[in-house]
Amino acid sequence: MLAGMATSVSGQTLCKPQEEVEFSCPVNQKLVSLCVTQQADSVTQIVYRFGVLGKVENEYAATLENGKVFFFDVAPAGTFASIRQVWFDKGPYRYMMTECLGRACPFEAGLTVYNEEKILMNQRCGESAKTFSVNLVEFSSSAAKSTLKTSLIKSGADIGNDVTRIYDVPEAF
Repeated sequence: MLAGMATSVSGQTLCKPQEEVEFSCPVNQKLVSLCVTQQADSVTQIVYRFGVLGKVENEYAATLENGKVFFFDVAPAGTFASIRQVWFDKGPYRYMMTECLGRACPFEAGLTVYNEEKILMNQRCGESAKTFSVNLVEFSSSAAKSTLKTSLIKSGADIGNDVTRIYDVPEAF
């Protein structure tokens, strides 16, 4: 492991040692990580990183000072599953981390990149994924029933990501 990188319980991450791992997973030969910095039980920074150990290719940080935020939502994925989503927009691109919970999930977690309505990348996480913890959101069955833990993340329920294309969910859901 390279200096300056932490290791999560389930594998490697791009989070720094002083950061808590909120989400991290291997996608192909790279990693996607969502990292949280806390001070006095308050989240002061959320950082998305994508790349390989020692070389971050894409980074987005939301802090109390810079006014940037992340968004979240929960969507049904059939009768026995739901999809948790956390994302941010950077220029015309949307970077969305997902986690599917329940019996009807075709895969556990992934990373999707949109450019307007077009999906540019939709990658499933490898087996050593560390999925969402409760540092940012206590997810429930919907965004309205979920509990936010910081002002650096906001409900994106009104934005409406099309998770049916990502998880191959039947249109009825």
